[in-house]
Amino acid sequence: MIVTLEKKEEFENGGTAILPHLPEKRTHRLWKMVGVFIVLLCVITVAAAWFLALSPSAERKTVTVEIASGSGVRGIASLLHDEGIIRSPLLFTFLARYTKADTMLGSGVFQFQMPMDVFSVLTQVRLHRYGITRSKITIPEGTPLSIMAGLFSASLPNFDKSKFLDETEGMEGYLFPDTYFFFVNATSGPVIAVLSDNFIKKTAVLKSEAEITHGNWNEVIVMASLIEEEAVTDMDRKIISGILWARIARGMRLQVDAPFVYFLGKASSEITIDDLSYDSPWNTYRYKGLPPTPISNPGLLAIDAALHPTKTNYLFYLSDKEGVMHYAKTFEEHKLNKAKYLY
Repeated sequence: MIVTLEKKEEFENGGTAILPHLPEKRTHRLWKMVGVFIVLLCVITVAAAWFLALSPSAERKTVTVEIASGSGVRGIASLLHDEGIIRSPLLFTFLARYTKADTMLGSGVFQFQMPMDVFSVLTQVRLHRYGITRSKITIPEGTPLSIMAGLFSASLPNFDKSKFLDETEGMEGYLFPDTYFFFVNATSGPVIAVLSDNFIKKTAVLKSEAEITHGNWNEVIVMASLIEEEAVTDMDRKIISGILWARIARGMRLQVDAPFVYFLGKASSEITIDDLSYDSPWNTYRYKGLPPTPISNPGLLAIDAALHPTKTNYLFYLSDKEGVMHYAKTFEEHKLNKAKYLY
């Protein structure tokens, strides 16, 4: 190849370097190759970006995702990727920031109707289009599982009462009564888990104390379930707790009306003489000691009362028509209270 000398450069050792001058045709060819390479790179980049923008799955399905409040764009992108909704967290983050949507992304529960491309997913999250709402459900203190099942069933369309009762067998007393917010598509399994976890968390301190001072946590919960149905005020709860523990210590039958609702479905005013002899281990008129299981799900105040009874000389009590409690030390005093306040 023939070249012309363009210039010479001095080296530190005094030598010279001869730099060739490329012909114009070769320079043109080089720039053409560079141009082709750039175009090819752009095509590959666009193709890759388009591929990453597509849905990870062509399957038609609904994916439910909860985005926590305060989640940043990177956290949301990572969550959506982990749930199989987008292919690339990096592309989602870039698009959110490029369109200035990163500060407008919503939180809550979203339902994504797959397949969806990344643009549609970003739009749904940016516009706060929630797919599922939450239902507020309040479980009063002293609610038995049978009533609890009905409360959940009335608010949650997918909730199966029979399945709930089967899955909660042996859990009476250990599902915490509280106000809950469940997704409307919640089923029995998640509901039970939430109520059980809440019970464990809310009663942890009382349980630790009970295991040290009383020795039997289940007895405390059974007693609390009776107290929950027998008293309204905190003072009465603790006095009645003291009375019931004292009767057990003396070998007396508890003779509490509350369990009749549990095993016969009858309130105190509906109980007959024959009912008092009904053969059931929950019948405290017939059998001494506590019933074998709780009769409802007590709240914290009732559990605290069962664990911290007020000691008195009373052994009897009754509630008048106004709900006021009247106490007696002897059976004779109790009969006088009955005649005075109930008839």
